[in-house]
Amino acid sequence: MFFLVLVAHGVRSARRVDANVHLQNALYKRQLQMADMTSDMSMGHRREVAPLSMSELDEVMALGPNSALEVTRSASTVQGTRLLRLQETFKGKPVNDAVLTVETDSTGQHVYDASGAVYQGIEEDTDGTGNIDSQTALDICVTLNGDDAITDDITSVKSEAEIFVDKEDRAYPGYLVQYLVIQESQERRPTCLVDARDGRVTMTWGALDTCSQCDVKGTGGNRKIGKIHYGELHKCLDVKRVNDTCYTENKYVKVIDNKGLFLNSSSALYNFSDAASYDCVEATDQINGAYSPILDALFYGTTVARMFEDWYNTTPLDGQILIRVHVGVNISNAFWNGRECEIGDGGETLHPLVALDVTGHEIAHGVTEQSSNLFYFNQWGAINEAFSDITGETSEAYLWKADWVSGLDITKKEDFKLRYLGNPSADNHSISHVDNFTDDLDVHYGSGVYNRVFYLLVHEYQQSIKEIYRVFLLANRMYWHHMSDYHSAACDVMKAAYDLGQDGALFRRAFKEVGIEVCDIQNHFVGLRNDKVYDNITVSSEVSPVFLYMFTTEEPYWKFSGVSVSANSSTDDVHIVLTDQGWDVDEKEREIFAEGDNLVKAEIERNATAISIYIRLSILAIHGVRSARRIDANVHLQNALYKRQLQMADMTSDMSWRLRRQTTPIAMTELDEVMALGPNSALEVTRSATTVQGTTLWRLQETFKGIPVDDAVLTVETDGTGQHVQDASGVVYQGIEDDTDGTTYIDSDTAETNCLDYNNHIHFIGNVHKLTSEFKIFLNEENRAYPGYLVQYTVLVDCKEHRPTCIVNARDGNVVDSKDAEESSRKCNAKGTGGNRKIGKVHYGELQKCLQVTRINDTCYAENKYVKVIDNKRSCITDQDSEAASYNCQEAKDGINGAYSPLLDALFHGTVVVRMFEDWYNAYPLKDKVTIRVHYGKYISNAFWNGKYILLGDGSSRDFPFVNLDTLGHEIGHGVTEQLSGLIYSGQWGALNEAFSDMMGETSEAYLSETDWVVGREIRKGPQPPARFFANPSDDGHSISHVDNYTDGLDVHEASGVYNRVFYLLVHEYQQSIKEIFGVFLLANRMYWHHMSDYHSAACDVMKAAYDLGQDGALFRRAFKEVGIDVCDTETHVLGLRNDKVYENITVSVDVTPVFRYVFPAKSEYTDYSGVNISASSYYGDVHIVLTTEGWDADEEDQEILAEEDNFFEGSFETGKTPFPFYIWLTTESDVPLTDVTLWVSPF
Repeated sequence: MFFLVLVAHGVRSARRVDANVHLQNALYKRQLQMADMTSDMSMGHRREVAPLSMSELDEVMALGPNSALEVTRSASTVQGTRLLRLQETFKGKPVNDAVLTVETDSTGQHVYDASGAVYQGIEEDTDGTGNIDSQTALDICVTLNGDDAITDDITSVKSEAEIFVDKEDRAYPGYLVQYLVIQESQERRPTCLVDARDGRVTMTWGALDTCSQCDVKGTGGNRKIGKIHYGELHKCLDVKRVNDTCYTENKYVKVIDNKGLFLNSSSALYNFSDAASYDCVEATDQINGAYSPILDALFYGTTVARMFEDWYNTTPLDGQILIRVHVGVNISNAFWNGRECEIGDGGETLHPLVALDVTGHEIAHGVTEQSSNLFYFNQWGAINEAFSDITGETSEAYLWKADWVSGLDITKKEDFKLRYLGNPSADNHSISHVDNFTDDLDVHYGSGVYNRVFYLLVHEYQQSIKEIYRVFLLANRMYWHHMSDYHSAACDVMKAAYDLGQDGALFRRAFKEVGIEVCDIQNHFVGLRNDKVYDNITVSSEVSPVFLYMFTTEEPYWKFSGVSVSANSSTDDVHIVLTDQGWDVDEKEREIFAEGDNLVKAEIERNATAISIYIRLSILAIHGVRSARRIDANVHLQNALYKRQLQMADMTSDMSWRLRRQTTPIAMTELDEVMALGPNSALEVTRSATTVQGTTLWRLQETFKGIPVDDAVLTVETDGTGQHVQDASGVVYQGIEDDTDGTTYIDSDTAETNCLDYNNHIHFIGNVHKLTSEFKIFLNEENRAYPGYLVQYTVLVDCKEHRPTCIVNARDGNVVDSKDAEESSRKCNAKGTGGNRKIGKVHYGELQKCLQVTRINDTCYAENKYVKVIDNKRSCITDQDSEAASYNCQEAKDGINGAYSPLLDALFHGTVVVRMFEDWYNAYPLKDKVTIRVHYGKYISNAFWNGKYILLGDGSSRDFPFVNLDTLGHEIGHGVTEQLSGLIYSGQWGALNEAFSDMMGETSEAYLSETDWVVGREIRKGPQPPARFFANPSDDGHSISHVDNYTDGLDVHEASGVYNRVFYLLVHEYQQSIKEIFGVFLLANRMYWHHMSDYHSAACDVMKAAYDLGQDGALFRRAFKEVGIDVCDTETHVLGLRNDKVYENITVSVDVTPVFRYVFPAKSEYTDYSGVNISASSYYGDVHIVLTTEGWDADEEDQEILAEEDNFFEGSFETGKTPFPFYIWLTTESDVPLTDVTLWVSPF
C-alpha cells in the first residue's frame, strides 16, 4: 500500500482558539509520544509521565513568537489546585478579550486544564503597528462624539493600545479610547474602539447605530423609497471635510456634479472634474423626486467599493471610481463611458438613476472592461450585462439583502422593473434559455440567461451570494475574453468554481436549466502523485477542494491493494471523502470508497485499467474563509489532554470523556502552541486567583503583535505552582493574521474624534471627560479581524449621564459599533437612603450603626480607608470639588426630600459594602478607594457608576434620595464588573452586568442584617413598588425570568431577571449560604466571564467557579435549568488524581466540599490492583471521605455511595477490563474551616 500525503493549511487569518480543546489535544499527543518512546514500559508506568508545565503553555497554545500569555490573577480551588487567569498579548499589546484560565497543581507549575480562548495567527493579519498614536485615537473618538469644542471638559482619558479582531476574524491594531465629559448640563463617558491603521472607529458605546465615518449629514432617497437620512441607521457618508464644507470624495469614490450638462470632450471633462460640495448638513441638488443624487451616488459608490475590499480583498477598478451625476436633461439612463460612470436624472418613468444596484451595475462595466473586456454586443454583451446585474444584486446583499430585480428603487410605477433575475421573461423581453437567443437580441434582454443561473445558485440552491459572485468575478478576471459566448463562458465559470472549491454539481445543474451543457473540465483537476506533499490548501465550511488520483495497474504499482490519504491542518480536523465520480457529479451518483477525518485508508478492487479516485476535502466545523476563528478554549484543551492521554496509554479514540482528564497536565509554556494562535499572537496574564482546592486561576488576554484582541479572554486553571494547566475556559481567535497585519491608517486621536462626531458630541468637547482610546484587534460580524480603537468617554446632558463607547475601525476611521456604557440603577427608581420618612430615622452611633470618619478636632470628614463621600451640592459637574464633605460631628445638615442625611447614609452604606468584601472575600471591590458623590443634580431619581465615581441623586416626588444599601452595593458592583470581566453594557452581556450588581446589593444587605429580595424598597415613596423582584422578576411587569422570553433590544435591567432568579433559587429556595453563592458569581466575574459572556456561556463559567469553590454543582445545575439554561458539561474541569501524588492546601469546611476524580486502573498484563488507599488529613479536624459513582454535579438520588470513612480509607475493588472512575468528596463537621488538608491515593 502506498501513501499519499495532503497537507491542508488553515486560511490566513486570526483564529479564535478554544483553550481547552488545544490543551487536551496537547496532552493527548504527549501521551502518545510517551507511549511510543517507552513501548516496553508497563501500562502503569506509561501513565506516570511528567505533566505539562506552565512554561510550556505559550507553546501549547501555538501563539507564535510575538504573542504571550501574562498572568493577571490567580485563585485556589477546594481540590488544592490553582487557577491562573492569563491575558494574551501580541508584541506586548493585550489582545482584546483573549483571556485564558488554566488550572495547575498547588505549586502553580503544572497545567491540568485550560478554558477561555486565545487568538492564533494574529501576525498573519497585522504586525501590530498602527499609523496613529493614542492621542490621535482619542481625538478621533472626541470628534466622533462631537466633543471637539469642549476639550477642556474632558478628563479621565484612557487610550490603550490593543489588538482587536473584527467580525470577519481579522486581527488589527487599535486603541480602546475612553474619556469623561462633565458639564453643568451633561455628563457622558464615550468609549470607542479605534483602528490604529486608519483611524476608523470600529465600535462605540453610546449611539444606537453604527456606520462608517459619519462626518456629515444629508438627505437622499426619492419619493418612492422615502428620505434616507445619511448619518443615521448605517447610512453614513465618507466625505472630505474642510471646516464646514464637505466634498463628495473619499479614497474610494469621487462624485462630480455635471449640472445637467453633457461633457463629451476630454478637456471639458478635465476642467469639470472637481468633487461636488455642500455645507455638510443638507445638499441642495433635489430633482425629479430625488432629494440628493450626489449624496446617494457617493454612498452607493462607496458601498460597492467597500464590498470589493471587504469581501474580495481587491478594488473594482484600477483607480478611484468617478461618478458624474445630473448628466444631461431628462436622461433616463446610466452609463459607463470607459472612464467614469454617468448617471442621468431620469424622466417620466424613472427617478434619478442613483440606486445601489444601478451604481454597482455601472461600476461593474468598468470591472469587465479592465478584466475580460467582453465586447458589448451579441452573447458577449449579454454576459457583460449579466455580470453587471449580478454585481448590483451582490452589492445589495453586502449592504442589506438582494431584491432580485433591477432598478426597483428608481421606477415610478410599482408594476415596472427594469429586469427580473428570478424570472427574466417577466419583463416581456428578456430570455432565460439559450434556445430563445437571436443575433439581434438586445444585450440587456440576452443577460437573462446568466442572471437566471446566478439566481438559481444563490436563491434556489441556497449558496452564499458572496462565494458565488466570487466565482463569476474570477471567471471575468482570469478566464473570460472578448468573445466568450454563453457556452465557453459557462466552461470558464466551471473552472473558476473548481478553483474556488465550490459545488460543481450545482453549477452544472443551474447551467443545464438554461440550456447549457457545460464542458468536461476533468483535465483542469489537480492530479496527485504518490508520496508528494501538497501544501497551502484552503479548506473551510464554504470551500471544499477536490483532487484527482489515478490508481494505476502499471509497474511497479500493480501489487498495491489500496490507498492512504492524509490531510492535516494545525487549526481543525480535515474531513476526507474518496469517491469514484468527479467534482461536478451529483452526490447521489457517487460511490464512496472511504471517508474520515485527517487520515483515511481505502481498499481498492483491482481491475485491468487505472481507477480514478476523487479526493474531496472539507471542514465539518464552521469556519470562515480566510478569516479569524473564535475558538472555545475548553474544547481545545480537552482535546489536547485527550490526545496526550492516548499518546501515553496507547488507548483508542473510543475512550470516554470521563477518562480524559485522568492524565498528565499540560505545561503553561505549551498553552500558546495548544491554542494554535500563530506567530504574532500571544496570551498575556492579566490577573490570577487562588481556589479553595489549592489550584490557581489565571486570566489571560490574547494579543496580536502586542495588541489586545477584543473579547479573546482565556481563564486557565493550574496546579499550585502555576506551571501545569488543568482546565481552560473562554475563547481565543485563530487566524487573525489572515485578515489583518494590525496596520492602522488612523491614530487614536482620529478614532476619538470620529467617535465624538458619530455621537453628535463634537460640538460639546468642553463637556467631555474621561476620554480614552484603547487600541485592539476586533472581529466583525463575518469574523473578519481588523485593527480598531475602543473609544469611551463620559458626557452629561441635562444632568443625564451618557457614556458612549465606540469601536472605530483603525483602517478607515469608520465607527463600526456604538453603545451607551452608562451603568446606573436607572428604571430602578428604588435606590434610596437609609434614614428617611419611610423607614424612620437611623441613629448612627447606636445599634451597630457606627460611622467611620476622619475627625480633626470637632470637624468630621466623610472619609475613611474604604470610602470618601463628596457633596456635589446638587450640581452635575463632577470634576471640581474633590474634598470629602464635612460636618460638626454631631449632626449633618444636608437633609432633603424626606431624607435626614444622604451624606451620612452614603458613608455608612458604602463602608458596609467595602467591609463585606474585606471580611468575606479578603479583597477590595475596586482598585482605588470608593468615591461617592451625593446630592448629584436636581431632582435626579437615579444613581450611576460613571467609571470613576458613584453618583447619587436626591430623588423626586416618587423616590427618596438614592442612598440605601442595595443601591450602593449595586453601583459599586458596576465598578467591580468594569474592572474585572468588563461585560459590555448591552444585550445579554449587560443583563449579566445588571444582575451581578443586583446580587451584590442583596448580599450587602445580608452582610449587615438580612436581604429583602427586592431592589430599592427603602426609597420608594407611597404605593410605588420596588424596582425589581428576585423571587418572581416578572412581578414588575417588565422583567423576565426565563431565557425563552429574552428578545434583542430588551432593557438590560429587565433582562437581569434571569440571573437574579438563579441567585434567589440557590440562596432562598435551596438554602445555600449567600456568602458562598455570591462568592461563586464573584469568582466567575473575576476569572471567567469576558466582555461578551452571554446567558449560556456565563452559566458554564459559574459552574466552573462553583466547582472551584467547593459548592454543590447539582443545585447550580438545577437552578439554571429552571430559567431555561442547560449548563455545559464541566466533567473535564474536575481535578483528576494521580497515583501516590500528595495534594496539599485543600480547603474543607461545612460550606465547602471539594470533589476529585480517580480512575482505578484496569486489569492488564502490567497491572492487577485489588484495592485503593485514600488518605485525607488535617491538623485542625477530621476529614470525612465519601466515594461515589457519579460526578460533582449529579443529583444526590443518582449517586451511589461506594464507601465513606474519616481521614483514611482502605478498600477493595473488583478489577475489570476497563478503568473504573469514581469520585472522592471531602467534608467535615469541624467548626473551623480546614485549610491545610492533604490528600493522596494509592492502589494496591
